[in-house]
Amino acid sequence: MAKMRLLVFVLAVSLSLVGCTERFGGGPNSLSRSGNDLLVAVCEPIDVREIYGAASGETGRQVFLDLHGEAKVAPETVLKSGVATEGLDGYFEQVDLEKVNTISIKFEGVGKGASWSSIFDSSGPIEIPSEGWLQTSGEVTDDPCR
Repeated sequence: MAKMRLLVFVLAVSLSLVGCTERFGGGPNSLSRSGNDLLVAVCEPIDVREIYGAASGETGRQVFLDLHGEAKVAPETVLKSGVATEGLDGYFEQVDLEKVNTISIKFEGVGKGASWSSIFDSSGPIEIPSEGWLQTSGEVTDDPCR
């Protein structure tokens, strides 16, 4: 069931991006990097039960984030690839950030209206900063949750 929802989510995001050269938007998240690790900042509290992430680019599509369980995620929490998130099982794998054009992330919360998706998309490789945070607006800021 979870894999089917992920497939539908990724398909919907992929179809919505056809013909776009650059697109950012969605939920209260931002991205940064630490070496080869992707950092995902969560900027609003959420009682989460599932988190999905997919990246696509010149090497194809990769589901790099598939966490499930129940966890209260506080504002300014930073998820890091390769690091376990308390209360959630699954994986958050490294992504070849030099070859990624699109990153989509979905947070599935508990209850109605408690979910969001974020899209970071560019016509070439996304420039994810190691100093600063790429916002869903496309802007880079010093603060992960501006």
